[in-house]
Amino acid sequence: MVMLRLLWLITLGLARPAAAPPAHTYRGLVVDSSHRPLVGASIIAKGTHSAATTNSEGRFELLLPAGAYELLVEYPGYLAPRTLVGPADSVLTVVMYSTRPRTTRR
Repeated sequence: MVMLRLLWLITLGLARPAAAPPAHTYRGLVVDSSHRPLVGASIIAKGTHSAATTNSEGRFELLLPAGAYELLVEYPGYLAPRTLVGPADSVLTVVMYSTRPRTTRR
């Protein structure tokens, strides 16, 4: 009985979940080429299930385990350059470019 109890206690000690990596908040701003905020842009950390949407000022926050990530930034009618972030980045600014042709006035 003592051996069974000892085995049970050892099993409980080994079955503890691993400590989660420290979390980091990645903050940013999404703007157009004229530096106007883009409200409602989607930001997804590639390879994760974490996503955010920009607020009325074009700002977003993503809470992820500390590390390096590629952010996929989407907004209808705009393209974003490849965006890489790491824990050393404090605030990121993503400039998106319109896919619509420019119109000229005569």
